[in-house]
Amino acid sequence: MFDFTEKCITHRGRYDVQLEIPYGSSVTDNDIGRILQISSWEDDDMQKMADAYEGARGVKIRKDKPSYTEGIELPALYIAGVGHIKINRSGKNLSVFSYGKKMLPPETSNFFDSVDFQGLEGGTSEVVDGRVVFKRPDYAPLGSYLESKAKEKIVKTREAGNMMLETVAVPKVEAYGRYIDLEKDGEHLSFIVFTVPSLGLRFGQKIMSTFSSSYQDFTNYMNKFAGFLGEGVREVHDHSKCHRQLHFDNMYYNSRWPGRCKLYVMDWVTSQMLGGFEDMNRALDIKIPWQNFKTIQKHIFSGGKGKRGRSQDLEMTFWTNSMLFTGEMLSSYYNRDIDIMQMYNDLRLHGINEELAFTMEVMRRTLY
Repeated sequence: MFDFTEKCITHRGRYDVQLEIPYGSSVTDNDIGRILQISSWEDDDMQKMADAYEGARGVKIRKDKPSYTEGIELPALYIAGVGHIKINRSGKNLSVFSYGKKMLPPETSNFFDSVDFQGLEGGTSEVVDGRVVFKRPDYAPLGSYLESKAKEKIVKTREAGNMMLETVAVPKVEAYGRYIDLEKDGEHLSFIVFTVPSLGLRFGQKIMSTFSSSYQDFTNYMNKFAGFLGEGVREVHDHSKCHRQLHFDNMYYNSRWPGRCKLYVMDWVTSQMLGGFEDMNRALDIKIPWQNFKTIQKHIFSGGKGKRGRSQDLEMTFWTNSMLFTGEMLSSYYNRDIDIMQMYNDLRLHGINEELAFTMEVMRRTLY
């Protein structure tokens, strides 16, 4: 896989694996031992081998020795693509060994055909011929990656790291592995090892578990975050790239990290050049976190998205707070004040309330 591999290790276990370590990797022999134990499924109870679940198909372990980037301590390794747990739309089982969920080994079965994953989108929005369309692949192995997708993920993560961003940290690829005997259409099922800044939850899950009562505390916290997010998104765009999946479960956030960098952003496989529809791609990277914010605040403070019986006043509070969040993000993005509430009132009077239409209007008024 790597054209810069320092060592390649074949390990026999319940599942035989081959692990490649690139030059410059910070993993120690002890780390490698744990990665091989976990990926080969030497024990059928993943909770005995790993320190935390991460998403629906990965685990995290504490590093033997922490590494650092942009002054951020990286004490953990995220091993992505070594198994799967049953998930649901609420995401309540995607936390640190919560809810007693059992992880199962990777399979060549199609992720999208699994009954347990019905209703989840599993795709990416993108701009095609001036329109935003939603695309989803036809196949993904259950609990793992095809070699081609793993390679794409590695290449795009390294490209993102090469931008040397000041406001956004990018994970380092520490190792790559393949399952020798698990293949689909001539491609091995594969896994990737990244450094991450916490054994705990990513930002989206952390919000869900932190805020439950104080709406004002939630608002203050999220609007501060929106400022850092806007600055980070702008820097990525200034390098002629867009991420396209800037939802909160793809990032870690810590306002106490030193320096300008407060965001650690994952999953760069969806990133691409801004391209011919630059304004729309910019708008998409603002629309996605805004939508994510709206959904999360409704989940936390009204008993779940789409719950009937919410008062009109509560709906207006959510919408107004969403505008403030957008205003904080855009003010930071453009480094100037934006009268987001006046913009909202103007659009409301004209009956424009579709989310992308609003975001495009925001971009139009601020770009020109």
